Amino acid sequence: MVQQPFSQMVNIPTAEELIGLAFSRSQRASPSIPLRASLLTRTKRISEARLRALCDILCAKLNRFYNSTPKFDSLHPFYKALLELLVKIEDYERARRRLLTSQRIIRKLTRDYVRRIRLSNDVDEVRNIRREAYGRIASVIKRLRKHLKLLEYVRNELRNVPSIDPNELIFVVAGYPNVGKSTFVDRVSSAKPKIAEYPFTTTEINVGHFTWNNVRVQVIDTPGLLDRPLSERNKIERLAISAIRYLANVIIFIIDPSESSGYTLDEQFSLFNDIRSEFSETPILVVLNKIDISPKENVDRCERFFGVSLLKIIAKDGIGTDMVIEEALKMAGID
Repeated sequence: MVQQPFSQMVNIPTAEELIGLAFSRSQRASPSIPLRASLLTRTKRISEARLRALCDILCAKLNRFYNSTPKFDSLHPFYKALLELLVKIEDYERARRRLLTSQRIIRKLTRDYVRRIRLSNDVDEVRNIRREAYGRIASVIKRLRKHLKLLEYVRNELRNVPSIDPNELIFVVAGYPNVGKSTFVDRVSSAKPKIAEYPFTTTEINVGHFTWNNVRVQVIDTPGLLDRPLSERNKIERLAISAIRYLANVIIFIIDPSESSGYTLDEQFSLFNDIRSEFSETPILVVLNKIDISPKENVDRCERFFGVSLLKIIAKDGIGTDMVIEEALKMAGID
């Protein structure tokens, strides 16, 4: 399973935390010094070793942050859309670039100050040069304050988004709450679906997987997103819904003709029209669930509304779910 790109981001501390950690570790540097070395030689070697250690520690940390943070252009459109919901892309890319720029500045400062230390012939001057170098390097990190904060914010918001492989088939399940979406996902998945918090909403995204005739398929239920009219959405939720457009090969829209879910057929038809409008380029497969407790007149009304004979299932018992998968695969172009 391909891991989602933000799951590999490492924890990014504040500028102050990074400075404290690096300075503390750099003070442990202990160079080899001849026993009879003068105070000046001893001071110069210790100063140089600690300054170089500080440089190496900070640059290694910044490089690790950079390498664990995905480049925007490398992201699948779904993850690009999620990222754009959080931050301005120019701010995100600027923060990544500053991690590299800061490394170059720190290395140059270190070279310059090491040279000055080596040329000095006064103990107090060496100590002053070292303190000045520490201050200049600390200032470089402090200027990263807002950039480190932004990248850590992105990590916290996106690291728990379930891994979704855009190279595999993806079926997205839609419909009002309690119509049987989660039950359907549970039934068709070969393993217990992974449930994780979906960013920007108070809901979760439910991702299951199964293999059908050697074809691996992901099936996704997004409670709280595709389960009520779009007119009731705030801006963030509408953008989150738009992100799903980049995932779905087929949308499986589940209707409850029994109306035991608490939603009338008219409400369910209206939601279908909303989703069809929002996902105009995505095939939509309509399925009737709870057929065992649904009045015949309601089933007939559904088929009149859609103008076709609809697939009928009892998701809780797994009845008819195979037919749904077979039809969805056909709609996705898989025979």
